[in-house]
Amino acid sequence: MKTTLLSVTGLSPAIVTETLFALARENPAIIPDRVVFLTTATGAEQIECQLFSKLHAWGGLTVWEALRRSLGVESHQLIAESPRLI
Repeated sequence: MKTTLLSVTGLSPAIVTETLFALARENPAIIPDRVVFLTTATGAEQIECQLFSKLHAWGGLTVWEALRRSLGVESHQLIAESPRLI
């Protein structure tokens, strides 16, 4: 069974990574297969900037890539879909 995290996100998309980290620490761990962002146009800009832009501070990775690496997820897990605008 596939698991999807529906995330209604505003200007602070870090709440999504924090939620995913907490879910991964549950017993048993909950790792969604995909993540769907529901946001505004401004929220989508923040998601792109804060989660999906490569950063020197993260060794050239995006925050999303670093999260996936730190959680040791499989290739089919934590697939981020493009934000859906409302």
